[in-house]
Amino acid sequence: MEWKSLSVHLKNRRIALGLSQGALAQACGIKQSYLSHIELGKRKPTLDQLAAFAERLDVPLQWFINGKVQPGYAPEDIALELRALGISDLLASKVKVPGAFRTPEEVLILSLRGDEVDPRVLEAVPFILVNRKWDRWLLYAYARKYDARALVRLGWLIDIAFIIREKLPHQVDPVSDSVLEWIRKQAWDKRSKHTDGMGFPTEKPASLPAVHRRWKISYATTLSGFIERAKALGEAGRYG
Repeated sequence: MEWKSLSVHLKNRRIALGLSQGALAQACGIKQSYLSHIELGKRKPTLDQLAAFAERLDVPLQWFINGKVQPGYAPEDIALELRALGISDLLASKVKVPGAFRTPEEVLILSLRGDEVDPRVLEAVPFILVNRKWDRWLLYAYARKYDARALVRLGWLIDIAFIIREKLPHQVDPVSDSVLEWIRKQAWDKRSKHTDGMGFPTEKPASLPAVHRRWKISYATTLSGFIERAKALGEAGRYG
């Protein structure tokens, strides 16, 4: 975990609640001098002590990592959660360990928002879409909350997911289609007049697969790229 700023977040929260070092130390069963060393960054608390701080200060353990009550939204903040969703081969140079995992729906939408989407994540999404169950309302709500483009991108990726399932019937686990079909319908109604390359548009739009053109997506990749990624993830899950 990222504990570099733990002392700062601990001290800020204590002061915000109007607690003295002595009062917090007594409530947590430690000496004031020991707490002082923690706040100065000279000592690190044990897990039991950290849990005691969290309980007394009314914050989750996540607070001591980034000074917030939930993990961040950057690629390095969601990398471990994406691995847990099934993108087992995802590598990130600066992975941040969160204090807790969010819902799969929120993580998926976070990975699809913004002007640029990580190709390694994007091309894995069709595989995970047809290998787990999803909550339609959470997917829709998080898309509306974070980035409306994510919903349209999701609709396009659902179409690709269905194609992959036909091509690789033994590589994916069939789940109910009703949620994905409902999301696809909502996404279809939200399409923009402009194409979306997600930061990596092709220079030859005419060469794109029909499913890309249908959704006004100009992202530079072929269906074979998605299929090969699904094969790799399927094998990794089977033998990993």
